[in-house]
Amino acid sequence: MRSTGFFAEINKYEYGKNNAKHLNIFSGEIKCHQPTFVVERPGKFQFPPAAALITAGGRLMLALLERMVKDLGGTYLLTDTDSMLFVASERGGLVPCPAGNTNWQTAPPQ
Repeated sequence: MRSTGFFAEINKYEYGKNNAKHLNIFSGEIKCHQPTFVVERPGKFQFPPAAALITAGGRLMLALLERMVKDLGGTYLLTDTDSMLFVASERGGLVPCPAGNTNWQTAPPQ
């Protein structure tokens, strides 16, 4: 589990059809009650500000890596939460592809 998981944990509790829980709903001037069979409760270590900061730090690291790759003239295929997939060949240079020598960043493929 990633460190954000501890701080963003929400546990789902389901109650039987005969044990509906009633939620108080307040929306502007509207107040009502809604029955539900599913309730979400925070995990033992839930702390959303920490989860948000950890996620933001990871995004910042990916942005820095993206900038470094572009500054070095490289290309990447995709990024994920905590990784980047580079486009590369053993000896450098262009990677053979159906688009040929077209630089897709300046001219869109046909």
